[in-house]
Amino acid sequence: MKTRPIAAAVLAGLLALSTASLTHAGGLIYVGEAPAPTPDNEGNSILVSPNGAHVYIAEDDTGGSIAVYSRNATTGALTYVQSVCYPNCGLPTAAFTSLAMSADGAHLYVAADEASPADHLFVYSRNAGTGALTFVEVHEDDAAGVVGLGGARGVTISADGKHVYVTGEDDESIALFSRNSGTGQLTFVQAYFNSVLGGLALHFAQEPVMSTDGNQVYVVGPHHVTSLTRNTTTGQLTLLQTLDDAGNGKHLAVSADGASVYVPTGGAGVGTYARNAMTGALTFVEHFNVGDLDVAGGTYHDIAVQPDGKYAYAPANSGVITFRRNTTTGRLTYVANELPAGHGDAVAVSPDGKHVYVDRRDVYTIDRCGDSHVGDDEHCDDGNASNGDGCSSTCQFELCGPAPSGTCRGPILAGKSQLQLRRGTTASRDSARWTWTKGEATTTAEFGNTLTTASYVLCIYDSSGAPQPLVNLAAFKGGTCEGRPCWKAASTHGYNYKNRLLTPNGWSTITLREGLTDGKPRISFKGKGLFLGLPSTPLTFPVTVQVKNTQTSTCLGAVYSTPLVNAATQVKAISD
Repeated sequence: MKTRPIAAAVLAGLLALSTASLTHAGGLIYVGEAPAPTPDNEGNSILVSPNGAHVYIAEDDTGGSIAVYSRNATTGALTYVQSVCYPNCGLPTAAFTSLAMSADGAHLYVAADEASPADHLFVYSRNAGTGALTFVEVHEDDAAGVVGLGGARGVTISADGKHVYVTGEDDESIALFSRNSGTGQLTFVQAYFNSVLGGLALHFAQEPVMSTDGNQVYVVGPHHVTSLTRNTTTGQLTLLQTLDDAGNGKHLAVSADGASVYVPTGGAGVGTYARNAMTGALTFVEHFNVGDLDVAGGTYHDIAVQPDGKYAYAPANSGVITFRRNTTTGRLTYVANELPAGHGDAVAVSPDGKHVYVDRRDVYTIDRCGDSHVGDDEHCDDGNASNGDGCSSTCQFELCGPAPSGTCRGPILAGKSQLQLRRGTTASRDSARWTWTKGEATTTAEFGNTLTTASYVLCIYDSSGAPQPLVNLAAFKGGTCEGRPCWKAASTHGYNYKNRLLTPNGWSTITLREGLTDGKPRISFKGKGLFLGLPSTPLTFPVTVQVKNTQTSTCLGAVYSTPLVNAATQVKAISD
């Protein structure tokens, strides 16, 4: 597992830095744990108010409560404000399971399971200045015409503020309420039951989530995710589809661009679905499973996507997992597991994208390029967000420009360099291999000293209109891998790299061998697994691969005009 302790002085410098113009770099820095509320129970759901001023945690143990915190927008630190219980704190009357807040921040809606004498939906008004909550009303299952709240598990509100939806695990249902936007009060409209919709549509329904355009409601359940189309005028729902094998998660998330839906599987994995913007239908993309890695962190139940869509975060049994998100395909790439965190079940990202909060009161700052801290998904950080100074505006080495270098050394014979990319059934089975033999003369000194100074980057360019290079994967200088040096000198003839953990960019072995005459040098890069972040395939040929380092000006590469194989699952080519 990955731990990145940071000195208090360094952290203070990061928090004091104005980051208004800095771009997200994805990685997390642990800030600390918020003060315990009174009563102090187990968290189950968490949200940050739309204005970013307050954080609310639903606590679902005996005598459940809602803990209210004010938030420091600069540091992310939380200050305890109050706990709200019904009817009184300390009484075993309501286990709060889910929170939803209106877009204007005026009202909070709370689902309560196993309340006495029945399950409930609570409504509170919110003071925008203090964050304090005031009870407005409560709706009880099987009372006053309300049905479908049995085993209330989740609540969501439409962005237009017209309707509130509550799932019932026991009733296998979703209940629809119309909302008075002024008072926040609700009127029950109807409930939809699995016995009527059929199949697994609302089987043991867990959390509902509204699409960003308000046209669909997505509901997760054991091993399935269901899409319901919403009438934006009446709030009525129509079954669109149910997809099986979505894992055993309790929560799900829709990216802010509305293009992707993510479903934690209840194990060490996340299901990714592409969303059709016109119909709202979901198409399975991949199941990202990191359960076989030591860095996995355990079971995931929730996931939150950064507002700009570039990263996603999942709380686990021991840490918070950071994923890099491909904003085109929605695919996730594992970045790091940031400790500490104690068995978190829910996660939220602040609206300004600066902080991550876990329901067990853990607070994290999201690393930003230009803050002088080299984060989990950065090659470098020189304290600014400028290009042209060796460290780019996205904190990547500026070794590979937007177009291939014209002065790279290549093989002296055709067909002596090979590129192979394989996309597995899951990201853990992805692999990449690049070999370069019969190269132009290159000395060990021209490789740079990888033990102390020279970090390497392999870049892949194609001829598409996509931003280039498609791949910019680094192998850093020095370092230790499983307690041993990652790099070793091969006598005086070059260097070897070995990293069975595959962190941080998926490289397992690298070989650099000098050759004092043309045709003698050879190099190879081999990588696999979750960290590679392969480009979308097939590629557009011609394709160019170039390798550079941070110490010398040496560039080694090859051009591939025609592929042997160019498919969605595999690309294979030999050099010109």
